[in-house]
Amino acid sequence: MQTQEIIDLLNKDRANELIAILQYMNHHYRVTGENFTALQDMFKELGIVEMRHAEKLAERISLLGGEPVSRTDALKETTNLTVQDPSQPNQMVEANLDYERMAINDYTDHIKMIGSNDPVTTRILEDILAEEEEHANNLQSWLGTDENAFELRAAG
Repeated sequence: MQTQEIIDLLNKDRANELIAILQYMNHHYRVTGENFTALQDMFKELGIVEMRHAEKLAERISLLGGEPVSRTDALKETTNLTVQDPSQPNQMVEANLDYERMAINDYTDHIKMIGSNDPVTTRILEDILAEEEEHANNLQSWLGTDENAFELRAAG
């Protein structure tokens, strides 16, 4: 795999993380109802972790000689995700869980694609994947479902 192909994958991941940040923070500000404080805290915490992911990806893209996606027009070209804006707390959790599942699938695919071509990038993606799996498990727990719980495949 060529370096530019790796940069393109990382920029897709970064664009998805930036959309996830917007969604988590939007839900953090808008959630109401029973237990809304706990949900606010969870959405904020998860949004901050996604910010760290976006930062790690940008740093790696830069080190590889690429330009991290950061402009809104570039985001639109790099990802087809949009911020989901449901009004009910459980719908917010479900929308975020959908994003986490998508991220898990993307990171898993990108790890396989990059593999030994760039072990540093692979390790970064494995670390992010482990956190995304943890996020998905937390969101599933909130919904009261643990079926299809994600294993921490990247750990160890």
